[in-house]
Amino acid sequence: MNAIEIIFYVIAGLSLVIALLLSGSGSSNGLNSMAATDLEIFKKTKDRGVTKVLQIILFIIVFVLITLALIYRFLIK
Repeated sequence: MNAIEIIFYVIAGLSLVIALLLSGSGSSNGLNSMAATDLEIFKKTKDRGVTKVLQIILFIIVFVLITLALIYRFLIK
């Protein structure tokens, strides 16, 4: 196992923890976002404060994880 695979696991674990923290709060469920059951990603919600920040962080982390996976798949391997 090389360093990039360890980074993938850490980022995936972090996104899972954030999704679990979001799972019981607000109008958008964290695990529903990861499972793509709520397809209206950019809809207006009444989530504010920590919930909104965690949603944004989860979006960024998943975007980075997918980008790194594509780079690893097509350029490195």
